[in-house]
Amino acid sequence: MCDRCKSKPNSDGYPLLELGPWAKNKLHYLRYYSSLFTNGMKSRWPETVYLDLFAGPGLCTVRGTGETIQGSPMIALSQMPPFTHYVFVDSDKSHINSLNARSQSINAAGEKLILPGNCNNSEIINKIVNFIPPNALCLAFIDPFTWDIDFKTLRALTGSRRVDIILVFQIGGIKRAIESSTTSLDQFFGDDGKWRKLVANALPNQRTRSLLDHYRHQLSSLGYLGQQYPTEVSVVNTKNVPLYYMVFATKHPRGQDFWQKAIHHSATGTRTLPGF
Repeated sequence: MCDRCKSKPNSDGYPLLELGPWAKNKLHYLRYYSSLFTNGMKSRWPETVYLDLFAGPGLCTVRGTGETIQGSPMIALSQMPPFTHYVFVDSDKSHINSLNARSQSINAAGEKLILPGNCNNSEIINKIVNFIPPNALCLAFIDPFTWDIDFKTLRALTGSRRVDIILVFQIGGIKRAIESSTTSLDQFFGDDGKWRKLVANALPNQRTRSLLDHYRHQLSSLGYLGQQYPTEVSVVNTKNVPLYYMVFATKHPRGQDFWQKAIHHSATGTRTLPGF
């Protein structure tokens, strides 16, 4: 079951998104990188933007423990120093209503654009592009259900901008998707189906690595740096089975340095080596 499949009511009257316990690591890496981003760039970039294309309702509950934790939007809104601009998109209107209400409880001074709808919709993309200052430095967190982010959307949002990307690369259902006739992966990779040939030529235990490398190649066409260091973080379930990878991409070496610091810092505050 994906992290984003269930919502439960909260005492504030708005839903909580139910997450598996492993998602706390994902959110930890986002929090740590966001802190490095806003603190490290505050004197160099007067305008910074946080962009969340699958934002959720803002608060989450951890399956099995009932713990309530901040989701990605509230993590971003809590950063000090703050981002100067925030963009939140979600196709679930109840999530948008929740986020609208909850975001008011955090005294974040930046401008907010909260949009209901599909982030791949051209109207949504145009609203985002027009909202982001032309000379801003951006951080995009992309955490889709499966592969619901079209590559053409990334191209439109990042083509002429400095945008660091943290993207959740789902692998849980990729075997079924590979064997089906779905076009969702065609749109995700933006390669007119070339990924299928890569899969056909790869050994079964090398398919995920082949697809990750191919996606990185696609990102390089948008001006993103090559993989100088190991940058994907494997997030596993309670049985140590990989569920997804967190893929990072940047157009500047400083971003790579920040990400290396983030992924070698565990949620308990200790230095660690991420799984690949």
